[in-house]
Amino acid sequence: MPISLAPPKPNFSPLSGYLNRAMGKYRRVVLFRNGSLIFLTATFAWLIVSILDSFVDFPSYLRALWTLAWAFSVGYAFRRYISIPWRRANNPMWVAERIEARFPTLKDIFSSAIEFEDLDTKDSRSSFALRHETLRRANRRASQLDIEKAIPSRGTKRLVFLCLLTSIILLVLGYRHQKWIEKELSRFLVPFGLASSEPATELEIVSPKNPHRMARGESLPIQIRLRGSIPERITIVTLSEGGIPVEQAFKLPTENINQDDPLYTFILDSTRISTHFKYRIKAGRADSGWREVAVAPAPVLVPREGRPSPQIGLRFPQYTDLPEMDLPDGSSVISGVTGTLVSIRGATDLPIIKAKIGPRPETNRLALASGVI
Repeated sequence: MPISLAPPKPNFSPLSGYLNRAMGKYRRVVLFRNGSLIFLTATFAWLIVSILDSFVDFPSYLRALWTLAWAFSVGYAFRRYISIPWRRANNPMWVAERIEARFPTLKDIFSSAIEFEDLDTKDSRSSFALRHETLRRANRRASQLDIEKAIPSRGTKRLVFLCLLTSIILLVLGYRHQKWIEKELSRFLVPFGLASSEPATELEIVSPKNPHRMARGESLPIQIRLRGSIPERITIVTLSEGGIPVEQAFKLPTENINQDDPLYTFILDSTRISTHFKYRIKAGRADSGWREVAVAPAPVLVPREGRPSPQIGLRFPQYTDLPEMDLPDGSSVISGVTGTLVSIRGATDLPIIKAKIGPRPETNRLALASGVI
């Protein structure tokens, strides 16, 4: 009795192996090229905003919005450019269609061969000879195509190198500026802070006292003492009468500071403020509250007993045999020999608590004279 055997199924290994290699390469391109691009973009975006925050000091709600937008963008980019293409790369038909789109001369030979390869040899929907010829041509074309041209990977190595270089730079920066990086990360990851995340900052204003009185047109020196968690900078808010609050950020110095009793001195530029104003200092979570400063015109010299001020008298030492002498009223230049006693009298238009007189010699002849003697 004759036995009928089914025609042998053509060998599909060349096309199958080619598609497997193509799918593997496409997954590597998706992972390394797209992943590197997302990593570089996300890293530099975060770094730029962190540097701006160290200068501008973004408010908490802006940092929270930026963190949410950054996380959403990274998640969206990962899903669109890595997750979805990775799943598609596991489908031989999708990869075959991409290769056919890149090489129009193939037409649909790869996708047809994949469909025919899954059909049973007794399937009557198509001719066996046609299926056999399609598979044969697909295998022959697969053995001729260059996989590098079929799945382009241009720029992948360069992006991976930039990724590694950026990672090394970040490690160096993290080692040298660990506190700054930790601070910026905590400011964005926990924009509103945690009650027990760090010790409290203790702020004490050493000078000036509250309330304070100063002359118009002068700057205001402020000395503070900080304890506990010391931030990298403080903020001084000024509010003049009828004005709006103005913030000035001051970076805390790190050199020549006594760590046991850290005192910091800042000069508040209030030369443009001609009226009474208030100020407050913020250091971390510490807040000094509003402190008042009265601004008044600086005292000026006025005549004393009908004579212009100042009234200067000189008493020379005995070895000079010179009599006592009064300089012309209103004089501001005093000259004499070593040992001369100077008396200065005058009057001001406003009450004063204390006054200080400082000499301004044109040369250091006095120091030289004392040195020679």
